[in-house]
Amino acid sequence: LWVALGSILLLTGLRMEWGKAPQTIIWRELFPEGLGIMSTAFYLLVTESEPAILFSLLAQYIMVAFYKTSPSTENRLLAARLILGAMVCFILYLSRWGANWIRLSRSSIQSGRRESWWLLRVVLGAGGGLMTFFLASRYAILSPILEERLLFFWVILIGLLGSLAPGPVLQRAAGVLTFLNGVELAGLSPRPLVWFAHLMVAMSASFLSACERASRK
Repeated sequence: LWVALGSILLLTGLRMEWGKAPQTIIWRELFPEGLGIMSTAFYLLVTESEPAILFSLLAQYIMVAFYKTSPSTENRLLAARLILGAMVCFILYLSRWGANWIRLSRSSIQSGRRESWWLLRVVLGAGGGLMTFFLASRYAILSPILEERLLFFWVILIGLLGSLAPGPVLQRAAGVLTFLNGVELAGLSPRPLVWFAHLMVAMSASFLSACERASRK
């Protein structure tokens, strides 16, 4: 996705009113952590594979931890973010075992294949991307730096769309967690409160995902 986007922008040579070419922002200002965070946010929006969701979510937490963080002076903050990401993904992974312990009534058990919503989510992601570029280029909020606004708007909007779009519990929980990562990156809420919300969302989603798995048995 991002190679195609960068190639198109490179060929067209479009420029924003700040005098920076979009390919410069994408490949020089946002690479590698910012570009990785944006890519994992979009991938979490469209993928329906549970192992891929957990792996991509963990990768997103790692890149959020390293984004504009100096390991030499902020090693405690870096370690705390990495531990938080590992805990959240492990809690979500526990839903695989939790489904074996939950016993539902026969009326609650669903039959048939699970519906796929990936095409709708791709359309929502494209719309969220266009809205991100519009907001970042028109409104100097969240950050005075263009590439930071691009990152913050993208992660918040894509995460919000992922949490509201139809899909399994784990996929929608990934959207909520992506949204929280965007809120933390933008500094819209105190960090301890956001981290507490991460754990609460992970525990709630793990239980609901286990119930969802048990209902499909």
